[in-house]
Amino acid sequence: MPEIESFKKIDFVLEYIKSNEVVYKEYLVKEMYSYGLTRIEVGRIIDKLKRDVYIIESINYLGIFYAATFDSFMFLGYEKEYIFKLSENNRLGKLETAQMENQEKMTWLTTLVAVGTLIAAIYYLIEIIKCPRPDFSCLKFWP
Repeated sequence: MPEIESFKKIDFVLEYIKSNEVVYKEYLVKEMYSYGLTRIEVGRIIDKLKRDVYIIESINYLGIFYAATFDSFMFLGYEKEYIFKLSENNRLGKLETAQMENQEKMTWLTTLVAVGTLIAAIYYLIEIIKCPRPDFSCLKFWP
C-alpha cells in the first residue's frame, strides 16, 4: 500500500517538527535528506501540513521556520487515521452484507407465514362450505 508509506513519511516529518519547538526550513530539509527524503518530498509534505494547519510557517531575518500548532499535538497521525478509515469501511461493508442476509431471511420467513395463513384460510373456508346448516352448528368452533 503506497498510501501508508506516504502517510508514514508525513507523520515522520510532523513528529520531527513537534519534537522541536522551531525548525528552520533548510535545517529540516538537510535533516530529512539524511533519513532518505528528497527536497521535493519535504516541500510537498510541508505544503500538506500547512494546508491541514498542523504547522505554521513564519519568516524572520534568519529564514523560514516551522512550528507545530496545537491541533498537531491532538492529531494521532495520517497513518492511524487512514487505517481507522479502512477498518471503518470494512466494518460497514460487513454490516451491509449481514443486513442483506437478514433481510433475505426475513423475506422468506414472511412468505412462509403468508402461505401458512393462506392454507389455514382455505381450509376453514372449505369447512364452512361443507357445513349444510345455516347456523353453522356442525362446525366445532364452539362446544
